[in-house]
Amino acid sequence: MTGIDLMGVEQLTDMFFVMMQFLCQEDSSLGRSLDTLSLVGCIHITDLSVVYMTQLFPNLKQAILSF
Repeated sequence: MTGIDLMGVEQLTDMFFVMMQFLCQEDSSLGRSLDTLSLVGCIHITDLSVVYMTQLFPNLKQAILSF
């Protein structure tokens, strides 16, 4: 199980996921290995990020979003 907890990072925006696209192109195993993601309190994340998440992290089992 590999997860990222970004809870409370108020500076996080959709641009994070745009940048992740470039990183995952360089190392495709990066996106496939992530299965949990917490974005609680990341107030600048929009629906666009959810679209990016589904494309970037095909094995994502749990995403916790609360704004």
